[in-house]
Amino acid sequence: MSVQMKQVVVRAASEGVLAAAAGQPPGHEAPPFSHLGSLLGGLRRSFLARPQVGRLRLSGPSARFLLAFSLILAAGVHLAAERVLTRGAATRFQRKLQTVVRNSETRAGGPRLIPVTESEVNSYLSFLAGDQIPVGLTEPYIRIVGNRRLAGRAIVDLDTVRRKQSSGSWLDIRSYLTGQLPVTASGRLHTKNGVGRFELESAAISGIPVSKTLMQELLTFYSRTPEHPQGVSLDDPFKLPAQIREIRVGKGQAVIVQ
Repeated sequence: MSVQMKQVVVRAASEGVLAAAAGQPPGHEAPPFSHLGSLLGGLRRSFLARPQVGRLRLSGPSARFLLAFSLILAAGVHLAAERVLTRGAATRFQRKLQTVVRNSETRAGGPRLIPVTESEVNSYLSFLAGDQIPVGLTEPYIRIVGNRRLAGRAIVDLDTVRRKQSSGSWLDIRSYLTGQLPVTASGRLHTKNGVGRFELESAAISGIPVSKTLMQELLTFYSRTPEHPQGVSLDDPFKLPAQIREIRVGKGQAVIVQ
C-alpha cells in the first residue's frame, strides 16, 4: 500500500485503530488483524506516502500487519444490531486518516488526538478499503471492545491456504480446512512510544478454537509479499506509522495520539 494509514485501521487487518493497527473470544462475545486490527493499524516503506486524492492505500511492514492481521483478526462478533455502516462514516474515517498523514509532516506544541469510531472503521473497510483487502478475505469486521481489547471476524477462503500450505498428511489440520469459513480472534493492542504489539488471546475457525500456530500460518500467508516472503510474525512488535505515539483503545472508539 502506498498511503499506509489504512493499516492503522485496516495489523491486525492487513495486518490491522488502524494498524491494524483495528479483532473477543472466538465464538463468544465478539470472538482475526490488520492486527484493528487493527484496528488499525501503518503504511508501506516510509509508512506514509502522501494521500492520493479520494483514497488512501496501504503498505510497509506495519501496514501489512495492521491490515492483514486486523482482517484475519476479525473475531466472531455478533453484528446484527451493531453493524451500522454508511458511506458517510467511511468518508469521515478516510478524512481522519488524511489528517493523521498531514500531522506527521508538521510539528505541534503538544499531543494531537484523533478519535475514530468502530462504525467509521468498519464503514471504511466495507466501502473504501477495496483492493487493500487481501484476496481470499471478505466481510471483515472489527470490534473496539475497550481496555486495549480488539475483536473481530472475517470470512477466509481456506481452500487457497490449504492448497498452498498443507502437507497432505492426515495429521496436518490444514488438510481438513475447506471452503470459506469465519475466522475469529481477539486480543489486546499494546502501544507506547511509537511501537505496537498485539497480544492474541483467543481465536477460532467456524466457532472451533484453534491454536496460535495456525493463526500465525494464516497471518503469514496473507501478509507476505515479494519483498517480505516470510510475512509478519504475530509476536513481533511493530513500528506505528505516521509518527503515531500510541493508540488508546476505549469502548467503541480508539484515539490516535501523535
